[in-house]
Amino acid sequence: MEIPPIVAESDHWLAINKPSGMVIHRSRGANDRYTLVRVMRDHLGPNVFPVNRLDRATSGIVLMARCKDSARELSTAFAERKVFKTYEAVVRGWPPLGPEDEFLIDRELSGKVASTRIRILHKVLLDEQLGLHPQTRLARLRLFPKTGLFHQIRRHLRGWGYPIINDHKHGDRPLNRAFHARFKIKRMLLHSREITFPFGGETFTAQADWSGRGRGLLHHLGLMPEAGVCK
Repeated sequence: MEIPPIVAESDHWLAINKPSGMVIHRSRGANDRYTLVRVMRDHLGPNVFPVNRLDRATSGIVLMARCKDSARELSTAFAERKVFKTYEAVVRGWPPLGPEDEFLIDRELSGKVASTRIRILHKVLLDEQLGLHPQTRLARLRLFPKTGLFHQIRRHLRGWGYPIINDHKHGDRPLNRAFHARFKIKRMLLHSREITFPFGGETFTAQADWSGRGRGLLHHLGLMPEAGVCK
C-alpha cells in the first residue's frame, strides 16, 4: 500500500495529503483493510492519532498528532474554531462572481448554523454535452468553511445551485454519469487545500495541492492553468 505523502510535520504533529477513496479509520460503514490510520501507524508506529476528518471521497490535508497530549491540544483548537481551512472544488455552472468577488453562504444545515465563504478561481466552457445543453460550464472554486458540519460544503454548494462534480450523494447524478462516461474518473472533485492551526503558542500552515488523476483532469479541463500534469 502506497504511503500518502506527508506535506508538513513537527515533533508533535504531521499533515498528510490523503488520496480520494481512502477512509481515515474503520467504522460501521467502512470496513476497509487499509485505512489512513493503519497505513500511517504501520509506517511511523502506533502513536499517530487523527485530529480532523475528511470524507472518503474528499482528498487533501488530514492533521495527525504524534501523541495523545498533542491530539488533545489540536482537538481543542478545532473545537474552539481556531483552525482555518481552505478547500477547492469543481462545480457545474458559473457562479456570478468576478475574480475579486467573494460570496458568503450563511444557511443552517440540520438546524445548526453553517457558514462558507466562496471565491472563484477559474471557469471553462466545455464543448461537451454532459447535460441538457450542448456545452457544459464548469468552475473551480476556493472555499473557506467557518463551521464544520457534516457534508457542509457539499450541501451548501448543492443548495446554491452549483453541485460538485462527481458528488454521488449531493450532486447532479445524470451529469455525474455523463462526466464519468466521457472522462473515466469517478472521484469527487473536492480537495482540502490548506489548514492553519495553533500549537504550542505558534501558528502553523500546511498546504497540499491536487495530485494524481484529479490534478491531471483539472489541467486537461483547463481549470489548472498554473501547473502541468503530475508525473
